[in-house]
Amino acid sequence: AAQQPSELQAGVVSDLKANVDVINQLAKQIASVNDQIAKTRGSGHTPNDLLDQREQLISKLGERVAVSTLPADDDTVGVFIGGGQRLVLGNSASTLQISGDNYDAQRAVVSITEGSITRPLDESVLTGGSVAALLRFQNKDLQDAKNLLGQLAAAIGTRVNTQNSLGLDLSNPPGKGAPIFNVAPPRVLPASTNQRNASGS
Repeated sequence: AAQQPSELQAGVVSDLKANVDVINQLAKQIASVNDQIAKTRGSGHTPNDLLDQREQLISKLGERVAVSTLPADDDTVGVFIGGGQRLVLGNSASTLQISGDNYDAQRAVVSITEGSITRPLDESVLTGGSVAALLRFQNKDLQDAKNLLGQLAAAIGTRVNTQNSLGLDLSNPPGKGAPIFNVAPPRVLPASTNQRNASGS
């Protein structure tokens, strides 16, 4: 039972990585279709098949993460996530990635990379889709369960230690019963980005 929260967390991270891989693939495909549409339009043809294909790709993308679209003059479509973060613009696609949280390396954070710049995306801006559901489970439901489990363990350990201290041990002369459980005090987790000293070393 003690391992179950960590196993659930590992499952969430695995599912998030799988979803992000699919999102990145779809984004690249949408960018490629955008490029084909722009070239076909430039030759004076109406690329109905490509337009339908792009709509299907955007629909699949919406199952993973909530998106908004913005058409351009060349009939390409910009695709945005997370309150306006650019995922696809013309024939260019940004990429999402999963990394460890600065305060808890077991927890996953979704980031977006545009060129050489990577920015974490807050859970609150990723509304809708399976990615948002997984982040919500990780950051709310699973975290609440971990906290309750820790509080329960501390309460039981403290109660048993208190009860045991009311008795006597087998020493000569008899002494108070020693604690059975080591109930550790709460501790604060530092951010992994913290500097150790003023020089950053």
